[in-house]
Amino acid sequence: MTDYKLSLVLDNYSYTHLKNHGFTLCGFKAAGVSDPHASDPLVWFTTNQYHTVSPIIVSGAFQIFISEPVKGDGPITSYSTYDIHLKERYIVTSETGDGKIEEGYDKTHVVIDNQTKKKFSTGLAGSVSVANEKIGSSLYCVSPLAGWSPANLRPVEKLLLCFTSENASKGKVVRKAPANSILVDLTAASAEDAPEINYSSKDDKWSWPAGTTWAEQIKKDQELRSHLISG
Repeated sequence: MTDYKLSLVLDNYSYTHLKNHGFTLCGFKAAGVSDPHASDPLVWFTTNQYHTVSPIIVSGAFQIFISEPVKGDGPITSYSTYDIHLKERYIVTSETGDGKIEEGYDKTHVVIDNQTKKKFSTGLAGSVSVANEKIGSSLYCVSPLAGWSPANLRPVEKLLLCFTSENASKGKVVRKAPANSILVDLTAASAEDAPEINYSSKDDKWSWPAGTTWAEQIKKDQELRSHLISG
């Protein structure tokens, strides 16, 4: 699996301002699903362990999760994760969510095949490290899993970051950007030797190298599903 690397850079004023005012770095990750209109992004990680230069490493490995149907906006705190690879399928054989992994038929997705009458939530999880602090496998998207039905999932290598002073809980459904954010195409950015993004708290703006097209700014309260959830 490919890991994706970039550096988050803050000037001294921004670093001091963010730390003194209790801002948290909040991350989201994109996913492809079979039912994008019924699926949502989740807060992937939050951390206060950032510096003036913070390396970020996104693991290319991923897991699926099974949980009880998400209530409201969550957060989802009780779930089981399973290591899986593209072209495999996870067959739910028990109303506890337990099951087995078999070879699948679609090399672009994983399939979660619910062979019980019970409804679940499912989705993807993955790990990331920020400023050399490893954040364990965490959920980043959620989809409904109806009884006697399949769901298709695939990781999409896009990362959204923002600094927020609002309460952002891991595993919580968030439908609008909590602050001005940056959306990074990790696959395109990895073509550079040392991709770098910058944030300035003076004007609340993100920036990236001139002439590159692997990042875009997402404004506060902008709808997130169209940027992070695709078919």
